[in-house]
Amino acid sequence: MVLAKEDIQVEKNKSNERNLNYYTDEILRVLNNKPLFDMSSSNNSVFTKPIENGDIAKKLEVRLKGGARTSRVSDFLDDHNPNEMNFYKDAEDAIWGHQNFNPRNAYKFRNLFAYNQCYQDLCELLDTDENGQLKLLQRKLTFQLGKKGSGKTITQNVWLGDKNKKLEDNNIFWIRLDVEKLYNLRESMSKKFEREMKAKGRKEVLISTKEYFLGQLLYVFCKRFKEFPYQDPHDPEVDKRNKCTSSELIKRIYKDLSESGENNINKIKLTKKEEEHYEDLQMFFQSRLSKLREQDCTKITDYLSYLEEIISKDERTWKRDGEERTPFAPTRKTSYLIDHVFLENKDSALFKSWKFLGETLRGFILNCGYRILYIVDGVDNINFENPSSKDKYEELIEELLDFPVSPDSDGTGNDNELIFIAMRDSTFVEFEKRYKTQPKHRNLQSYLKVRSRKIFMDDSIQKGTIKEILEKRAKFIKESKYAKETTKMAKILDRILTKSHNVEEVNLKKIWNSNYRSFLYSRLYLSKYLAFRYYWRTNKEIPYTDEEIDEDINIFEDINFYLNGEMYAQGMENDDGTVRFNHFGFIDTLEQKPFLFIYIYILEAIKILDKNNLYSSNIINIMEQLGFFKDDCESCINNLEKSGMLKQLFNVEKKEFAYDVTEKGTFFSEKFCSCIQYLYHSCIDTKLPNIVFDSIKRYISPNDVPPRGDRNFPVNCIIVGVSFLNFLKFEHKRILKDKRIWKNTSEIHSEEHIDMKTFELPINDKLLKESIRKMLKKVIKNSNQIEILEDWLNKTR
Repeated sequence: MVLAKEDIQVEKNKSNERNLNYYTDEILRVLNNKPLFDMSSSNNSVFTKPIENGDIAKKLEVRLKGGARTSRVSDFLDDHNPNEMNFYKDAEDAIWGHQNFNPRNAYKFRNLFAYNQCYQDLCELLDTDENGQLKLLQRKLTFQLGKKGSGKTITQNVWLGDKNKKLEDNNIFWIRLDVEKLYNLRESMSKKFEREMKAKGRKEVLISTKEYFLGQLLYVFCKRFKEFPYQDPHDPEVDKRNKCTSSELIKRIYKDLSESGENNINKIKLTKKEEEHYEDLQMFFQSRLSKLREQDCTKITDYLSYLEEIISKDERTWKRDGEERTPFAPTRKTSYLIDHVFLENKDSALFKSWKFLGETLRGFILNCGYRILYIVDGVDNINFENPSSKDKYEELIEELLDFPVSPDSDGTGNDNELIFIAMRDSTFVEFEKRYKTQPKHRNLQSYLKVRSRKIFMDDSIQKGTIKEILEKRAKFIKESKYAKETTKMAKILDRILTKSHNVEEVNLKKIWNSNYRSFLYSRLYLSKYLAFRYYWRTNKEIPYTDEEIDEDINIFEDINFYLNGEMYAQGMENDDGTVRFNHFGFIDTLEQKPFLFIYIYILEAIKILDKNNLYSSNIINIMEQLGFFKDDCESCINNLEKSGMLKQLFNVEKKEFAYDVTEKGTFFSEKFCSCIQYLYHSCIDTKLPNIVFDSIKRYISPNDVPPRGDRNFPVNCIIVGVSFLNFLKFEHKRILKDKRIWKNTSEIHSEEHIDMKTFELPINDKLLKESIRKMLKKVIKNSNQIEILEDWLNKTR
């Protein structure tokens, strides 16, 4: 009897299903029945991380055209088509969406902005009430609240760019403090002057928030009171109009100052020794002026002109012997204010003079009917997650409360001073508590209740704005000068973003912790990795169809949350909220041994703590009872928070950070234990006892293969992943049976109600089985891979 083709296919499918079921059961038997490794040997005190082993590292590298090897995807792409990485840098800039913002220039990322409710609320602040007064003027404080990565800064920039003229027309001079820059500046100063201050027996060398604002006020003023025409290269109307470097508002203030009696300066003479001990900044400034022989400075405006020339020469905007200025400094990495004024010793003549002029300008502006809007941003960009940083966190929050929130000693402030602060809503809760508990701020409490305004960022990931963001990014990609047919990354990213329009809201919250910037970065990383695979797989220019791209997206999208655009996990390099570290890969700082379960235990410890006891001290106390070091626990809490797996809050009363596990934290702790690909890549990035390393090293798939070469990845992924999970399961059981741990933890059970049984590996048997079967479907189609699998199974029986 001859079977029809349809019947033959049916029989083949049945056979494949039988094989799939058989091998699935056999693999699960290996995983669950008994330990594969005898951990009693003393040799197991020696550990090896596979990717750091010379032979394995070489195996995982890829070959460049000239024969050299690399482990970096970017090097490989640059070698095959430099425009790929040029495009990548453009796209990365667009995702971050931040630049040194100047409202006189076209905002580079303006067209990438998705209008949201926060932007509309900000615009309403500049509407007038029934008395014709701006609503903004009725409030002392405005808070812009939103999660990290929700677009607070880009919303500010677009608003300030759109409304700058209206602000200036209403005599509002705005300056911005990037708290992250101030924090980094203070860190640099601490290192630079530590030895000098110790010698003098002094501690205070750091720039305060008030000094930063005053410095920024003078710096911006000096750069914007002179009028020089230029053409803006970012402006679409560049061929039709010229712009000026000056600000109309600053020009008006400068004119008023020029005509004011406060502009005159009487010079005095002090000796160098007298200057060193002279506390009056005005007298000191007058003395310094008498020593400026090359400049005839008899007025404050003369000195402002003098400073403008110094700044323009230092930042290289000076042109044609001072007759012109370029609109932009050649590099944004240098700043006269940061590099010279602030990084000088605070006892320096330059710093003292700058501070005096800043105070003078501030007073003149406020007393002449002009207003100053202080904008505070970047509070949540600083890595305060490490509990050891809490003193620095408290110090900066205190200084923000002192200035600009409460700029005068009596706590009333100046009616012409307005404050705008952007932060996470959790930071605001603690900011408000601290604000109300301090007597010196009691006169301002009414501002928080009556005269302040809380503007919430539209949670774009949950309310649909993400679709508009994606569409704008996709449009940017198509219009990029590098988005040619030969730029595969552009085509891939366009395809990824187009497919992402229908992404489910629950996944955006669960996988990215509602951080759309993290979401966009993960899309870019995936396009980078798929572009790499295209060149790596073909090594020649052939079409990459939409169908092939879609198939590759489906295959690699999940694991790329961990790989982040690289061939294998390569550490936690960036702080963009993506997943980029190995949950089993932490190595203690003292003994260089692996702490396999420290991340899992931290997450589990937090889950079982009462909501009133989620403080870092309680978490660390539990972890110390389990045998971990405090510094290591703090470092791991830091990593989990940066990646959006923990939510952080600072409690004012206890002066301590509190933490809770996010949906993302729960999702990924399970993912690392229940996905065979995560287990494979985690294994080769984990310090393993030599008995485990020796067993799995032959099954690590090489990347250095000839075109169309067989890496045998599906079968190797199963063998390495299952071997690693078997080791983890039985090692975990051994730890939980350790009587010393039980004794230690029994001491805290009564207080924290903790049962050691709660510290189980978060393995989801159903998901794990599904991920194994997904790989097996590829294995059973390849006789060579079946043979490898059979051989391994026989060795485990």
